[in-house]
Amino acid sequence: MVGTYKFVKSLGFPNIQEYINANVDPDDPEVKYVNVERLNIVLTHMFSNGWQEILPSDIEENTFTGNTQIRYILNIDGMLKYRTGGFFRKFFNKGDVTSGEMKTLTNDVILYRSHLLGNVNIFIQMPDVDKFYFKEKILKGKKSKGVKYKIPTVKTKYPVCMVDSEGVTQTIYYAKDTSNRNVFMSTPKFKRALKEGWSFKEE
Repeated sequence: MVGTYKFVKSLGFPNIQEYINANVDPDDPEVKYVNVERLNIVLTHMFSNGWQEILPSDIEENTFTGNTQIRYILNIDGMLKYRTGGFFRKFFNKGDVTSGEMKTLTNDVILYRSHLLGNVNIFIQMPDVDKFYFKEKILKGKKSKGVKYKIPTVKTKYPVCMVDSEGVTQTIYYAKDTSNRNVFMSTPKFKRALKEGWSFKEE
């Protein structure tokens, strides 16, 4: 499968961000933001190449490993901007104290290593994130079979959804209430499904 960068390059653009952030702010021509049509083209390719989407609010301290590639969309005053991100390093909870500047964090924060800016570390404030995407690197000799879920039959108002290997959002579980949904999504099995992939059991 061709990677996202080569895919976008084949469309005549030098990088992903320039291709997606193509709409121009009429009040400031220097400001560009997400072109939804182009974003969907890239997301379709990403999802077919092992990328998954996760709600920013579902990200916790142990959701990702150091092998996780991340990409995201920022919402800056209602203007969406796509970022190609890099490699996840650490998740900080609201209220944590950073070791460098000894500041108490007012929001959940993710630290990642950029692959565009000389491998520098970048912090992102989770309330500023509109969409979040990730892909786990499979180490050689360790091929995962993924997680199996039964097809849910009883529907409720509290579905748990995940993106399948075809890039389609599927409901994998119906919880009885919000608390039950949160418990399901905090299980090791669910977190492994996010990292290693999943599929429905054959009946």
